[in-house]
Amino acid sequence: MTRKLQLLAGMLLISAFLVPLSGQSELKKAKKQYELRAFELAAYNYNQVLKENPDHVEAMISLGLCFQAMNNDLEASKYFAKASERVILAPDELLAYGKVLMKLVNYNGARTVFDELAQFDPITAEHFTLSCDFAEKALKLPLAYDVSPFAGNTPTSDFGLTPYKDKWVFMSFRPDLKEKDTPSVAGSKLCATGVMSSDNASVSLLRQPLKSSYRLGPISYSEDYSMAAIMKNNFREGYQPVFEGDEEESILLADVDADGDFYNERPFKHNEIGSSAAFPCLSFNGDALYFSSNRSGGYGGYDLYVSYKIDGEWTMPENLGADINTPGNEITPFFDDHTLYFSSDYHHGLGGYDVFKSIVYNGSWAFPENMGNGVNSPGDDLYPNVDQESKKIYLSSNRLGTRGNLDLFTVTKVIDGAYAMEVVEPQTPMVSLVADEGFKIKTIEPPVVEEEESIDEFTKEEEADLAIEKSPKVEVQEPVVTQDPVQKKDEKPEAIVLDRLKTAPSSTPHWEGAKMVGFDESLLNGTKVYFIQLAALSKTAGDKKDFARLSKYGNIYRVPQSNLVKIRLGYFLDRNEASKVLSTVKSYGYQDAFITHQTMNTSEMELMLANDNLSGAGDNSSYMVPSKFKGGSNYKVRLASYEDPIWFDIGKAKNLGKIEQWTKGGWTIFILSGYKSLEEAEKAKIRAINKGFADAEIVYDNDGILERLKTN
Repeated sequence: MTRKLQLLAGMLLISAFLVPLSGQSELKKAKKQYELRAFELAAYNYNQVLKENPDHVEAMISLGLCFQAMNNDLEASKYFAKASERVILAPDELLAYGKVLMKLVNYNGARTVFDELAQFDPITAEHFTLSCDFAEKALKLPLAYDVSPFAGNTPTSDFGLTPYKDKWVFMSFRPDLKEKDTPSVAGSKLCATGVMSSDNASVSLLRQPLKSSYRLGPISYSEDYSMAAIMKNNFREGYQPVFEGDEEESILLADVDADGDFYNERPFKHNEIGSSAAFPCLSFNGDALYFSSNRSGGYGGYDLYVSYKIDGEWTMPENLGADINTPGNEITPFFDDHTLYFSSDYHHGLGGYDVFKSIVYNGSWAFPENMGNGVNSPGDDLYPNVDQESKKIYLSSNRLGTRGNLDLFTVTKVIDGAYAMEVVEPQTPMVSLVADEGFKIKTIEPPVVEEEESIDEFTKEEEADLAIEKSPKVEVQEPVVTQDPVQKKDEKPEAIVLDRLKTAPSSTPHWEGAKMVGFDESLLNGTKVYFIQLAALSKTAGDKKDFARLSKYGNIYRVPQSNLVKIRLGYFLDRNEASKVLSTVKSYGYQDAFITHQTMNTSEMELMLANDNLSGAGDNSSYMVPSKFKGGSNYKVRLASYEDPIWFDIGKAKNLGKIEQWTKGGWTIFILSGYKSLEEAEKAKIRAINKGFADAEIVYDNDGILERLKTN
């Protein structure tokens, strides 16, 4: 009997030991499957671990990440929530959890998660908290679009639509299509249909028999349909479109036959080993190739690039820059008629990937504009393709109500005004200049200025300007002209004007309460920049001398917010530069300083200390602009005031004096300074008038209050 009891106890001991070993085996297997992006298998094995140990936090978090990768946001949120009740999630896990809640339209829950993230990464947390605010406001607006699904959508993914002559070409995971005399193969394939509005639409494989359609696409055709760019993809049904560490995707270039099929495939010259090149878009009839890539040297995950074909060779790809690209992913570009459309999971949006547009002007990209509710949804909205003639947007989305994981949609602006993406016809911009009438400002008598010798800084050529009549005929300012990024030398660029200006109001604003925000530069609202936050003080605390020694590294700004005033140093266009300065700032004792990344809003800023206010900055100041205008008198020249500073031509004013930018309400006021006397300021005023600033006038800076001189 004793022997039997001993055997039974031994068996129980062995079984108790084997259960944890079994759990460890499942966990190890799940981790490997997750690394290989076999998320369904990984999720199954993580679930097995939880069955054996319901409190296994690592398995909970990993299940959340698996379901997020498979776009099952509801399940992902459940496992993230369970894990967060037991442990503090890591920063990347908090970010994933918050994004999932945004896609589920749980913006309050997402804010709570981003508040936790702020302990580790305040910049990212603040950015996505603002995204929640943006999304709630956008979803409350009236729906401005009619959204129609392709009646031929299937329970599998259909996506990446592009026109080819009289038919439509798109990607699909539908299993009923297969190459002739071959078994069906899992994976995406290029398909074609002649109609977009019928359940009985005839859909067939794009490519001819014996030519593979699998893992090829989306496709982009040149305007004359003679050339195509095709993505070699690694898509998996239901998964996110891109992942960190992708390196299998590449781009093919090919010739096109009469049916839209392609031949003579050759790899794009700038595919790279170890990274992906994806989502190609041909423009300018095949002379420019926009695409997305996670190659090194970018701003985050996938960035947008462009390469130009010059003399038959493709140029080194150019990153589209920090206004377009972000720490997140920018993918699926479409460029047409001066406008770039793309999808991003970082720019402020409704949840997942949103569609944005940016217009190129003067060789620079405007800050991307979210296309709004209807085009976008809390889900993922991808592959925009815009027909400029019909003004329809074709896109792919996994929004609520889709038949498959991704469905094809046609989006049309509701006929209640101008179409949102129309380019404004060339016209004279309505620049609102501040006139003399309607101002409530102080008037002072100019002092008697004694004759004195001073070194005149003007050249002989500039002195000749002074002979011109002081009140010339007012000239209409030239319209802003933009041109394509790849403009042929002998082609005249097509002019477009951005409708960004308001009509001047009946009564112009006065200057009382205006504050300086910029010095020797033009700050454009909407530009994404970096600041270093030095402190957050009560409104009665703080003195510029407390931060004076840091002014050699940039301007010092006051930013009033709620019951605090934030002191910031900057701005910086490049995060690496900001990081270097931050290290120096901390060495001065500002240990709590950190970098913020935000959209420029001059109405919320006040220049506390300009970086060349102090002598002795020397060569350490990268912000110092060498200037011949070194006078320190209070006499200045008001050039003009604008409701949108984008129309200020800083080049015309650069040699007239130091440029100060002031703001009051919705107005931006440009002032010239750096004169030794009233006489020098008068000369500068005349030169400004002759440069086209017809309303230029002398003002007196009375300790931050602009006052107009009383004329006889």
